[in-house]
Amino acid sequence: MILFVPVVLALAAGAQAPALELVPTHSVPASWGTTFKGTIHSASLGEDRTVDLFLPASFDKTTRKFPIIFLTDGEHYFERAVTAARELAAT
Repeated sequence: MILFVPVVLALAAGAQAPALELVPTHSVPASWGTTFKGTIHSASLGEDRTVDLFLPASFDKTTRKFPIIFLTDGEHYFERAVTAARELAAT
């Protein structure tokens, strides 16, 4: 399964990580996993950015590593991307 985050977060050496609080959103069926939404402030852009995250149901039950896909400005495609990843993983 694949994790999705629609923004890439990069830190300069010695920079402090911006705060990110994630809230469950339940935007896909619970049997698939859990979705979260949060907001993070971008000092570079001078604005808040939305972060969506999907964790598959098996995420905390395994030591398996999961690939990550970043969708920049992907808030309109989040559920579609999660669905596509599930379909591709099942084939």
